Amino acid sequence: MKKQLVLAIIILPALVFGFALAWHGIFGVAGDALPAFDNAFLHVARARYIIDTGLFHESELVFGAGITPTYHVPFYPALVAGFATLSGLDVFWAVRVVSLLQVLLLGIGFYVLGKRISGGNAFAGAAAAFLAYNSVALMQWGTRNTAISFGVLLVPLALYFVLRRWWVAALLASLAIALDHPPSLLVLCLSLLVFTIASSLPAVKPFLERKWRKALADVEWLGVACGLSAFMVYMVWHVRQTGLACLDFKCLPQAAAREFGKSIDLVAYAAKFPQFLGVLGFFVAALDQKIDYRAKLLFFSWLAACVLLVKNDALGAGVFTERFITFLDEPLALTGGLLVGYAFSVVSGERKKV
Repeated sequence: MKKQLVLAIIILPALVFGFALAWHGIFGVAGDALPAFDNAFLHVARARYIIDTGLFHESELVFGAGITPTYHVPFYPALVAGFATLSGLDVFWAVRVVSLLQVLLLGIGFYVLGKRISGGNAFAGAAAAFLAYNSVALMQWGTRNTAISFGVLLVPLALYFVLRRWWVAALLASLAIALDHPPSLLVLCLSLLVFTIASSLPAVKPFLERKWRKALADVEWLGVACGLSAFMVYMVWHVRQTGLACLDFKCLPQAAAREFGKSIDLVAYAAKFPQFLGVLGFFVAALDQKIDYRAKLLFFSWLAACVLLVKNDALGAGVFTERFITFLDEPLALTGGLLVGYAFSVVSGERKKV
């Protein structure tokens, strides 16, 4: 019991740090105003509309296109509206409180994921949370009143649930992402696709030998279920809003305009703090034998998916490359945490130096 209490206390300084940063941004810098950039007010307006009417507004004004069916999904404004209604808070105060709660949950998510992947090293988890809070992108996009904030939070949590094989929690988190933020859904689905393929390679041999039961047992079915169900739920919404003519997504304004699609210099990006700690921690994640094989596969699948999305301009897409940097900061915060946790375990004598 005492050891568990000590392990729980380790995360507190990181949570206090993240909460203080968020508080300063929300109440100190912003003051009485909410951020007016991006789609911040659009989501708050939708939350207000849900409170007033009980309905989600399914159209919006797009400059150059007029009033069109919305391509936004309803999870975030519905969540804010529900919280405001249940708490009795004005919608603008509800947004602020939700943002603060998101920050705390983000740190806790990195703590449990880092601790789990490292094989139980609480310092790795706490360091991962601290490095996540030091990411400018994560604190910018993970604390604002837009849907990406919950996407940034839910992706690592969904992957943690997959790692723990918590079927219900993993499926619910995946479906929430599908109804919250399409770019976050891309990160999740691509991560799970790479993970499912890599982890299911042992099924190839029994499949070729027609040992069907053995082949089926070797498939990572939780990854398949989460990725496929989330993608299909989003596609139902997508087709409902855009029709069958937009299955290639080129009708979406971001894709048509190649929004935030410039090429990213990954070398310059990796040379900054805290990202360079994550790059160094890459070797710990690859070589540390305390990290089990399945956890490594899931982590490196997540990392590979984020790199592919950041460099999607090289694949001809060129959309949201700068936005996906936010998601790449997440696995790098985790590897940075693994590096710190490994160093602490060596210094404390918990493992022999190699």
